[in-house]
Amino acid sequence: MLKKIFIAIILNVILINSPFACTVWGAITPSELFIAKNRDFHPGDQKFITISHKNKYKFFGLYADNEYDNHYIIKMGINEKGLVVFMTFASTIPRDQRVAKIPYSQVMENILENYKTVDDINKDSKLLFQDSTPINYIFADRNKALLCEIGLNNNYKCESYSRSSGKVTIFSQTNHYIFPELKRYNLTPAEDQKTSYFRLSKINELMTSHLEELTLDQFINFSFNTVATNDNPLSNFDEGYDNTYQDNSIFRTFNSHPDRKDKTHPNSDRGVSSMIVKLPYNKNEPNEPIELYLRIINGITDFNNENYTQNINYSAANTTLEKAIKNPGSIKYIQKSCRRDKQSSSCM
Repeated sequence: MLKKIFIAIILNVILINSPFACTVWGAITPSELFIAKNRDFHPGDQKFITISHKNKYKFFGLYADNEYDNHYIIKMGINEKGLVVFMTFASTIPRDQRVAKIPYSQVMENILENYKTVDDINKDSKLLFQDSTPINYIFADRNKALLCEIGLNNNYKCESYSRSSGKVTIFSQTNHYIFPELKRYNLTPAEDQKTSYFRLSKINELMTSHLEELTLDQFINFSFNTVATNDNPLSNFDEGYDNTYQDNSIFRTFNSHPDRKDKTHPNSDRGVSSMIVKLPYNKNEPNEPIELYLRIINGITDFNNENYTQNINYSAANTTLEKAIKNPGSIKYIQKSCRRDKQSSSCM
């Protein structure tokens, strides 16, 4: 079976001292497409909501108020046609250079409201990404995934990943440019990006080790992975906030700076959130529902002991796209908690 498996691996990188450490990963199997995003950012209010405008496709997505100023911006979403729109920051370009006429949130909302397939986006990519913020976009529908890296000066590159009978294709992306045509925009030294290589190695290791048993539950398990490669994020945790950015795991929540209890302070606990989508192949089961897993971190409690245990409280829900679009208020979020320490391989 392994000889039949084709693996498309997209290398990703994050800045070692950057909070913008989102991870997107996915897999296309003969019967479904999975795509997931862990959003890792400094604090701010977050909420999953449905947006509906006349003569536009309705969509369901995560909106965040990063600065507590009642200005919510979309971070990820899926529309009623089953088109997924995710993004990750291109943090290898300094923030003051990542300016553009059209912000990424406007691009994302435009696509969610007006497009229904990856092929439609690819066809209109030049129009869609003209003057866009330098960023990485990741799209998916029931049949394909599309990665688009937007660089400076309107330079961009897109690559699609399709279903192939009897094979599995995996893909991933974080915060640097991996296409040869865009690598010149990795303006930050590679040494400062090394933790993303570790995290990429981990997520690809998780997917490749489960290629014959990829399920929604397995993707949820991946999103909770706390193994950090070649770097122990729990050591010397009381030395300050920067130390916590060196966590190479997929589920990055560690913060231990004394100021973090002040929710308006940039050193307070991170606003980790997740959306995981299962898109069934519509030629197999045309009416099979699209499944969603949603999660938002509510609070983190640190314990200063030998093992540095951390209790994490979060809200999670399993629902369908149809229910989320029609009545997001009916989604039943369950309050849960998990523990993380030096011995944990996942937040369980």
